[in-house]
Amino acid sequence: MAASISIPTQSLAEELSTVVVSAARTEQSTVTIPAAINIITEDDIKASGASNVTEVLRNQGGIYLTDLFGTGTHASIAMRGFSSDVAASNTLVVVDGRRLNNIDLSTPDLNSIAIKDIERIEIIQGSAGTLYGDQAVGGVINIITKQPAAARKEVELSVGSYNRQRITAKVEDKVSDKVSYRLSGDYLETDNYRDNNQQENFDVFGRVNYELDGGVLFVEAQRVKEDMELPGPLSLVEVEQNRRQSAIDYLADYSDSETEVMRLGVRHSMLDNWLLEAELTSRDQEIDVQQSFTGWVVNTPSTLDYEQLELTPRLIGVFPMGNQDMTITVGADLMNTDYSSELTAIIDEQVMRSYYAQLVVPFMEQWHLTMGSRHASVENDVVSLYKTGDVDDSVTVNEFGLSYVPVDNIRVFARLDENFRFAKVDELTYTSPGAELDTQTGQSKELGVEYKQSNHSLRAVLFRLELKDEIAFDPTATQPTGAFYPGANVNFDPTTHDGFILDGHYQFNQTLGLNASFTYNDAVFDSGVFEGNSISGVPDTLLMVSMNYQHNDNWRYYLEAAYTGERYLSGDNDNLLGKQDSYTVLNANISYELKAWRLSARVNNLTDKEYIESANSWLAYYPSPERNIWLTAAYRF
Repeated sequence: MAASISIPTQSLAEELSTVVVSAARTEQSTVTIPAAINIITEDDIKASGASNVTEVLRNQGGIYLTDLFGTGTHASIAMRGFSSDVAASNTLVVVDGRRLNNIDLSTPDLNSIAIKDIERIEIIQGSAGTLYGDQAVGGVINIITKQPAAARKEVELSVGSYNRQRITAKVEDKVSDKVSYRLSGDYLETDNYRDNNQQENFDVFGRVNYELDGGVLFVEAQRVKEDMELPGPLSLVEVEQNRRQSAIDYLADYSDSETEVMRLGVRHSMLDNWLLEAELTSRDQEIDVQQSFTGWVVNTPSTLDYEQLELTPRLIGVFPMGNQDMTITVGADLMNTDYSSELTAIIDEQVMRSYYAQLVVPFMEQWHLTMGSRHASVENDVVSLYKTGDVDDSVTVNEFGLSYVPVDNIRVFARLDENFRFAKVDELTYTSPGAELDTQTGQSKELGVEYKQSNHSLRAVLFRLELKDEIAFDPTATQPTGAFYPGANVNFDPTTHDGFILDGHYQFNQTLGLNASFTYNDAVFDSGVFEGNSISGVPDTLLMVSMNYQHNDNWRYYLEAAYTGERYLSGDNDNLLGKQDSYTVLNANISYELKAWRLSARVNNLTDKEYIESANSWLAYYPSPERNIWLTAAYRF
């Protein structure tokens, strides 16, 4: 079978091996992969009682997540020590391999993936520039959705704090030997925690599979509609007066969006050793928005139109070498985007082309060598208030990695992965007079050791991420000629992100399991005017602990605690404004299952902690929600 991967020994197959798709863009054993990969299963999600992807990711090791309003829509995911204002540009989020990141600085819309459509989430800790390219700097989060299965129907009703109401329904069936389908719908309305933050979401998703001899052909369609009022930031004085209020400047702000996604794909074995995988995706988004900023009140609505066509073909070859396999992956990522924003007065036609290859070779006993390379280019034909013309660039990156299993149950890995990110359209058009942004490039160096047995595991990873020309907004830089909003996007002097991650799992018995993760980040400027300073917005420590207790066949209890350390306000690279306080948040879930029924009650922020995830050097603060409750009842037909 072209996609099969053999494992060196039976004990390794039982203890160390987990098949993932993210680290090779096709199914591959973790034994051969020189990287730390976390897997969140459907059962993990169910146990937590999480209602959206943001809640699932919030307490994962190595991830620092900031959510402006606590809604999950405007959430930024940071990995490897990035500030929240650039995190969305340095962490790649994909859905079944399809990019969710945007051409501009807006964050990927995690609410566009209904929680009930998720089969699992794979998290690559560390850069993946060769396999995934642009923006895969700190890590990659691959959300893998469910495939159509046997006849099944389910309806789920939820209610909660802030007048939240939700209904989810899904139906799937196999209508013949070759044809199966899955259809799901999700509707949510809520007032949310802050004033002037009413939200209404509607999401419908469908997939049809057609079985081929040696493969599958599929088509997907999704439509997402979200209407949301935007409460804006507060000053510290306003937070102390009423942390749920919306300041008067933002009372008319809103964002209404409609997104349509069409996807056609094929997976087919060719000859004896080759597998073809390819997807063609069309994503169209229209946004009506009225959004003010600190010191800039916007009184008129504007539109943003976004049309993207993405083609991602790849060939995977698997060739026996003794009792192991050599894997070759060759592919391309081809993307055309038309972008038009009235709010920022930018029009851009962007063409991005990437070609890559990766080779995983077994050698000696229990060793695997990984080598890869990618060449990427971008062409922007841009028109804006501050820059007009062609902005083009290209880059080549490489990767080298080793995975070694010295004894049963232990794996050691090391890798060097080069990475890059091109400037976003609203970055390259807002620079200081005469300045041009260079493409950000870097090297990620990692060394890890992993120990696994059936009931417990432990992994330690040391990493160093060295970046050249890191792209970020500097509020002290000279603004573009004619602009009234201070600051500009710049290339930083070289920066280094050092860190250490220790995570583990212990299953005490069949009923009680414990997970824990500790992350240390030391992100600093190596030279220039900020030499020796900490990069703003990066917490020095993250600590996550969760406990899952299966009382009996019916009752299940879940408790998680997340500690976030101190960090400078985003944008305060002078390190003059003091640090934000650390905080610890507890969440809990109780679920009950009986035959076709499943009931759950999740409590977020169990101790009613008043804390702030997101704040910046403009002294703009976004209070996080206090204690809130989510009750769910689901029935399977």
